[in-house]
Amino acid sequence: MEKTNDNKTSSHREPFPPPSFREAISRAEEQVGYRDMLKAAKGVRALMDMQLIHECLAIMAEVYMMSDEREIRISGEWLEVRLVKEMYGAVTYEHLYDVVEAYESLTESVRNKKAYLRAMIYNSVFSLEASTINQINTDPDL
Repeated sequence: MEKTNDNKTSSHREPFPPPSFREAISRAEEQVGYRDMLKAAKGVRALMDMQLIHECLAIMAEVYMMSDEREIRISGEWLEVRLVKEMYGAVTYEHLYDVVEAYESLTESVRNKKAYLRAMIYNSVFSLEASTINQINTDPDL
């Protein structure tokens, strides 16, 4: 127990219990339109991309289940789970496609895939627009 500003004790309980994994992954799937993406996926390559996207959704769900009071390591920094949840809440299917493209273009081995994807998802919120502008500026066919 910890003292609050008004000298009352607090057990750091969140107002609602954390969601179950099923609830959290459903939230993530709905947030990015996963079912529509899956219906639109054609061919082996697209289905492989969908598997990686589903892994990303599971990572997002895991974070949605965490207590806001905790911290989580993202790209070597300890961040409040509350902040990571907010950033993950802004993720769209475009962000996840960007994550998949970036992951598939890696030329070196990833030792901790889950931590790497967790950071990529978080950073995608900041980098999607910059990535799109870079593509437009460097691809003469666009």
